[in-house]
Amino acid sequence: GNTRGQFYIDAQTGSIEVVGQLDYEMNKEYTLRIRAQDGGRPPLSNISGMVTVQVLDVNDNAPIFVSTPFQSTVLENVPVGYSVIHIQAIDADSGDNARLEYRLVDMTPDFPFAINNNTGWIMVSSELDRETMDFYNFG
Repeated sequence: GNTRGQFYIDAQTGSIEVVGQLDYEMNKEYTLRIRAQDGGRPPLSNISGMVTVQVLDVNDNAPIFVSTPFQSTVLENVPVGYSVIHIQAIDADSGDNARLEYRLVDMTPDFPFAINNNTGWIMVSSELDRETMDFYNFG
């Protein structure tokens, strides 16, 4: 119902207005019980009116990484395509607003790792040579 006072019902017109903050992640639906009362003596009323308000999600939550920083080790002789580490994030929104896409940012063209945009798996994309480079830090 209207326990937190998010809705106002105009007694004359029956118009329902949202007057308080709604948050899809907190409450996806409200069921309001409506009473209609006439002006007679004695006044007669009916409390069987029901209105269901469905709250739609907006993109109001940023993704959050499950843990950070992510760290891993990899042997220099693994084949190209080898999965090194699974990067995971979650988003409290729903539907398309919660669909995540992963990208490595600010990487040089010869960077030997790639990320699967859909799954978050970081893979070896070219041969590794520990004697040339023994540590990578990227975001």
